[in-house]
Amino acid sequence: MKTTKNLSLIVISFISISSFPIGGCSGEGSTTNATPSVELSGNATCVPNEPRPCVCQNGSQGTAYCAEDGKSYSSCGCPNIPTADAGYEASSQKDASPDTTVETDAEVEASIDAKIDVLEEAGDDAEADANLDADIDADLDATIDVNTQTDKLAVYANGHPAPNIVIAGKDAWIPFSRYKACAKGEDIRIKLITAQALNVTNQSVAQSLTDYGIAIGGTLQPSTIISNISDGFIDMDLGNGFLVQDKSCVAFEIWAKTADTKPSSECSYWNSCTYSGKAFKIRIGHSHTWYWQDAGISDEWNNNLFIHAFSESSSQQIYAKKGTADPNFMTIRKSKPIITPRAISNTTLGSGQRELSRFHIGSDTAGEVAIKQILFVIQKNSNVQLHDLRFFRGNTPLPMQEYTVINAATGEDLYNGTVNDDFNIIAVSFTGEETITNSGNIYSLKATAGYVSTNNFVTVKFFTNMPANTTPVTGWLINDDEYTPYGPYPQLFNVGDFTGCGQGNTCWHALGTFVWSDISEDPHTSEVYYSNGSRDWTTDQHIHDLTGSWTLSD
Repeated sequence: MKTTKNLSLIVISFISISSFPIGGCSGEGSTTNATPSVELSGNATCVPNEPRPCVCQNGSQGTAYCAEDGKSYSSCGCPNIPTADAGYEASSQKDASPDTTVETDAEVEASIDAKIDVLEEAGDDAEADANLDADIDADLDATIDVNTQTDKLAVYANGHPAPNIVIAGKDAWIPFSRYKACAKGEDIRIKLITAQALNVTNQSVAQSLTDYGIAIGGTLQPSTIISNISDGFIDMDLGNGFLVQDKSCVAFEIWAKTADTKPSSECSYWNSCTYSGKAFKIRIGHSHTWYWQDAGISDEWNNNLFIHAFSESSSQQIYAKKGTADPNFMTIRKSKPIITPRAISNTTLGSGQRELSRFHIGSDTAGEVAIKQILFVIQKNSNVQLHDLRFFRGNTPLPMQEYTVINAATGEDLYNGTVNDDFNIIAVSFTGEETITNSGNIYSLKATAGYVSTNNFVTVKFFTNMPANTTPVTGWLINDDEYTPYGPYPQLFNVGDFTGCGQGNTCWHALGTFVWSDISEDPHTSEVYYSNGSRDWTTDQHIHDLTGSWTLSD
């Protein structure tokens, strides 16, 4: 096995999943193979394909399996008694001559690899991940009679953390991925797991991490901590390891600490240090055939996860196939805003100035942030008119020279204009930037209302446009790109990569919804374009507090 250089510090956390019941499910298994599947009571659920012990008719222990819908268990599979789903018992009862009706290793591996390719393309689509995981698990179960070496240990994604912002340099352990290892046919001891840290282009991002380790039951295991890591693979030596008992599972997590961010000007090349907006994931290592080559066999790890596991009874090497869904990408930032919706002063729609929205913006304790633009959706019925929109800090209106408020679709000035349409996207943009420090401020949007008749309403909410599984953007402020359907208007700011946007040149840009900066570049400015501005602006992605809405009615 290749000896790794010291890399960054990863933690893997292990939780033993007990035999009764597995996954918190209720209901006992059948005492005979003929008994129908066991429905769970109340709101109880279980994890599809997870095993649980049950009692056979002859008093021996069998295994039932959670159904795909997570609401019932199969009938009890008992040793030496044929069942529709022999499950783990098939491994322990393996005949020396494989069943000729079972697919060959090559056929099964080709099928699994094909599903893995689709899984990787699916990205962070949770439903696709779950469906493909189930398909791959089924293929692995089908190969038990072909290759018990790789089917005695199965490793699954176990609710990877959702994509999010990671604040750099806080000396805090952060869970990056969650797995469970399940034993099939015998007790298995896991002694080493190799973690692999990658960015969105599958390059090593060890420079962004300072420590790795393993956590068991949510508790860091000090003996597993590795620091001062310099390349992309990290061998986590577990010493005597941990035991995964036959027909049970152990859950574990990979944890890490992040390095401080640096201005991009201090990076010798783009991937050489930690800068704001860098996105990466940490998974169990695989897919590098040159990394582990035991006993000179070059393809031994081709389709396997980089895990050293051994039979507890015979000390025979046990392998786990790759195919587990990769974890999500986390985005590193120097700091971040914290937005908290607040109740408006009066929900009754009347004539005169009315508060349409109220919210608090603070900053993470890691440091101050800057706000450039906030987009709102205003919906109303046609009987209502709103005009003379104003933006307040606390109870004080901001001076008109400090901000603009426009209709994002038309560019119409709404400081002195009227909101006439029933559906509107409104952009409040600061002339410079609004700096948020520590506890921050309360802000509100107000307008003068007028209406006729009755049964009128106005509803306001933040406008967000970034799906959770989209790669986060970081770049310069731009305001002359022809981003459909809004702009270009001088008062409307998007985020892009250079001045060529909208002029026929290749570039990327993102609609400026909630536009903010972690002030990570030096110098930092709110000027547009890379010639004058700074590349530390981003949008609303992973700012999960933008869910508030406010309604006024008469």
